[in-house]
Amino acid sequence: MPRGRRGVSVPPPARAPLGGGASLWTESLSEVLAAQLGDVPQAAAIVETIAAALAPTTAEQYGHNFARFVQFCNRQLDRPSPLPATTGTVLRWLAGDVCARGSVKAGSLQPYLSAINTVHTDLGFDAPALGHLISRFKRGLAHRQTAAGREAERVYLPAPVVEEVHEWALALDLSRATPAQVSAFRAAVATTLNFCFFARGATGSALLDGHVRRSDEALHITLEHEKGKAKNARSRVITMPSGSVLGLEALLAKWELYRGQVDPRHSYFALPSELAATKGRRHVTFPSTRIDQWVHEILGHLGRRPPAGDKWTGHSERKGAASASSAIGVQLDRICWCGGWSIRSAVVHDYIDPTCPPSRAAFRYFGWLRPPASM
Repeated sequence: MPRGRRGVSVPPPARAPLGGGASLWTESLSEVLAAQLGDVPQAAAIVETIAAALAPTTAEQYGHNFARFVQFCNRQLDRPSPLPATTGTVLRWLAGDVCARGSVKAGSLQPYLSAINTVHTDLGFDAPALGHLISRFKRGLAHRQTAAGREAERVYLPAPVVEEVHEWALALDLSRATPAQVSAFRAAVATTLNFCFFARGATGSALLDGHVRRSDEALHITLEHEKGKAKNARSRVITMPSGSVLGLEALLAKWELYRGQVDPRHSYFALPSELAATKGRRHVTFPSTRIDQWVHEILGHLGRRPPAGDKWTGHSERKGAASASSAIGVQLDRICWCGGWSIRSAVVHDYIDPTCPPSRAAFRYFGWLRPPASM
């Protein structure tokens, strides 16, 4: 059996295609810990806890990427080892699989590299997807892709566009709506609400019915699945005083009346048909990619398109909220709080477009965040 750098025996590299990288990761980790701890009753709990160190969405992505790496190795005539792997094997995978069809850009390689490195370091091996050659590959790929032409740039979603979505949803007669209109209505509710609290895709898509609570005094939104907070057992709560955003509570009330009462652990955005399809067997939830789909669905339904050469995605809502807030003078600490950024981090500035103009719609959605003296 191959040995890790800490002298720990690990299972031989997998030679058959895997259904999921996370299972190989967990199984390998189990054997490593068994070698270290012996046959102890706490072993399963230890493995389960260590496996939970990554956020669920990150673990899923890393597991998928590592399984893809193993499958690539298995297809090669010389059958290079995926565990432990060499830097050369990682480069072969990048060139022969990940980047072969031109669909993965240089700036998006890190999740693939992190998956390989995390599995290796968890199992006591040196991380192979690091170093000079990996850095040069990324830089060279970026130069080649730039030379091939500029791709569409993701830009902020303007507040007036969100306002158009919002007003359409308020005006829709649901008693006469077609299935396509009902689906677009759900997408409009999700797009508007997520814009109001700067939601990440994984945060907005994971919003459950129990996370949205309305009273006479305020709208409370619990961000239970927010990135970077779960490991500290923290859930931030965004509190919007009643009437802060014109028409938002009316939109949510219209949605909830149409959808009907649901279990608090169902997605807040689940349609009645989706709820009925489960017959109570499971809770309806959505992956982070659903935010992108909802944004594209409602904007396509309304015939709204970004400027030529640019694109709008679910992440454009987050950029749009930060940019619109900044444009009307909302203080940076309040923008950081709503978006979940550290006030000491420069990352927030990647989301604020200083050329975003102030607008009536920006005041509608974020004017309540301005200090009272400036309102």
